[in-house]
Amino acid sequence: MYDHKTGRYINGEKTFETFNQARAHQWKCEKCERTFSKFPDLKKHKNDDHAY
Repeated sequence: MYDHKTGRYINGEKTFETFNQARAHQWKCEKCERTFSKFPDLKKHKNDDHAY
């Protein structure tokens, strides 16, 4: 989401200068808090690193 007052992009609790930076941190793993730009990458990370 773009904040017109500050001129920055807001993604959750973080703010970014550019849209590309905000997009790169769109999806977040709940266990290790690593961020991903694509949901399939997050899903693969969870299966590879956190599956029991």
